[in-house]
Amino acid sequence: GFVDPHDGRGACLQKIIQAVGNPSQRFREDALRILRALRFAAVLGFQIDPGTQIGMRELTENIHLLSRERVAAEFDKLLTGDGAADILRQFPDIVRTAIPPLAALMEASPQPTPWERGLLILQNTPAELTLRWAALLLGLGADTARDTLRQLRQPTRLIIEVRTLIASMTLPVQEPL
Repeated sequence: GFVDPHDGRGACLQKIIQAVGNPSQRFREDALRILRALRFAAVLGFQIDPGTQIGMRELTENIHLLSRERVAAEFDKLLTGDGAADILRQFPDIVRTAIPPLAALMEASPQPTPWERGLLILQNTPAELTLRWAALLLGLGADTARDTLRQLRQPTRLIIEVRTLIASMTLPVQEPL
């Protein structure tokens, strides 16, 4: 028969991502689970359980222990989810740890910040990986975006396409009404 000792089925029916047992312990075991929680929330349209969020935030610094390729793979999947902008907006502390150059966009003074402008563009951009990366990194400028994607060990083709898109943005970006 079906065995579900942690009520995973119930959490799925409620559209909630919840760590099994002690969230801090789960994220201590593998920091990639933090990024996977974000990805699943963005792709499936789920909410993250408050206790799970606390555990994620407590161990955010462990993301530095992950390979850049693993971080990139999770962000590739996260960015193509319908809820990508909402999840990124909800967890900037985790995002800035995973992709440090994005911190500069979050801390800028004009309102909306380049971070928020990028998220507005992202949520109104088709779910195509190159376009979504370009929207996310737009505020960094073409060269810093290229360097960021290189640090994440992204494919050369993606790096060139994103850099080209960002470099071609010669007019101010207009937020959707």
